[in-house]
Amino acid sequence: MDIPKKLMFVCTGNTCRSPIAEVLARNIIEEILNIPPDKLIKTGYSVSSAGIDVQEVSPATEHAITVMGERGIDLSFHRSRQITDELLTNADVVWTMSPRHLQYIKVHFPDQVVKASLLRIDGGEIADPFEEDLDTYHRTATQLDELIHKRLGRKGGELWKKKLLQKGRFLS
Repeated sequence: MDIPKKLMFVCTGNTCRSPIAEVLARNIIEEILNIPPDKLIKTGYSVSSAGIDVQEVSPATEHAITVMGERGIDLSFHRSRQITDELLTNADVVWTMSPRHLQYIKVHFPDQVVKASLLRIDGGEIADPFEEDLDTYHRTATQLDELIHKRLGRKGGELWKKKLLQKGRFLS
């Protein structure tokens, strides 16, 4: 698959899975295109995220920030936002974390559904780590990393796996 110019991830509250996927994808695309960190937008690429049930603007969860920080990626800037037609219009490709998120787009934004699909090609759901322990967040981040690499037609995630194994983190 070619790398989409404007990629968006969708989950429920936009505080765990989709923000993790957003920063992972941004990092992966910068690596693939050999672009210095934080210069992606200047090349016309963007990665964003939103939720289907955002009750109030919130930061990413503490565990999400910690897990990404251990991977050298800052997630402290993130603020949740509700999915809108405008956000979807500005995306070329939208990957959702579960069939329920995809169904939400089909029902509420039928004109945008053509660009939306599940991140998991097998149709499965990426389990929500909200209110779970740190190891669950590590497993979710590893799963997202592998799925994003796979969707972008790249093998990856090995360096992070080695670093996390050295820190004694359980990954499977």
